[in-house]
Amino acid sequence: MKKILSVMLAIMMLFTALSLSVSAIDAKDHLNADNSNVVIVFRFYDGKSRDELPVYDAANANFVDTAEVTGVYYLLPGANGNNLTKGSMVQLPYVTAAEGKNFNGWKCSLDGNTYSAGAWFTLDEEMIHKAHASTSKGIIYMDADYYATEGEGDTLAMVLDVLKKVFGTILGILFLDGSSSAGVELMDKLLGGLLG
Repeated sequence: MKKILSVMLAIMMLFTALSLSVSAIDAKDHLNADNSNVVIVFRFYDGKSRDELPVYDAANANFVDTAEVTGVYYLLPGANGNNLTKGSMVQLPYVTAAEGKNFNGWKCSLDGNTYSAGAWFTLDEEMIHKAHASTSKGIIYMDADYYATEGEGDTLAMVLDVLKKVFGTILGILFLDGSSSAGVELMDKLLGGLLG
C-alpha cells in the first residue's frame, strides 16, 4: 500500500511541476515583441484574494472574474482593459491572510518597496525597462508579505485567575473573618497544588 501511495504522489508531483512551467510559458506569450508591456505575478502564498480577479481562460481566450484566487496569480495584459504598458495603473489586490497572520503589503521584486493593498501601482518607463532587463524578462513579481498575529495568551490561566479571585473573596468573607485577600491566597495555594 505504501508503494502505491508513493508512486501516486510522485505522479502528482510530476504533473504539478509540469503545470507550473506551462503557466510561466503562457505568461511570456502575453508580452509584446517590442518589450513595451509587462506581466505582473502576485504570489499570495497561503493567503487569498479578498475580491474577484480577472483570470485568463485559455480555452475561451478571454478573462473570467474568479473569486478567492490563491497561490500564484498572473495579471496579464488585457485584464480589465489594462495593457500593462507605460503609464498603466494597477490596483493591488486586497488579501485575506491565513489564520494566525496579518497582511503587511505587496513587496515588489524590482524596487524592493512594499505597497499596501488597494494602492495604485503605476508602471513607468523605467520600471518596464528594469523588468525586461532583469532575469525575469518582463515579469514583475509582487510577493505577499505577512507577519504573525500576537497570541491571545493562556486562556485557562486567565479563567483560573478570575475564579481564584471570585471564590477566594467569597471564601474569605464567609470563613476567614471577612479577609478577602486571605481567601484569595488560600485559593491560590489550593489550585496551585492541584495544577502543579
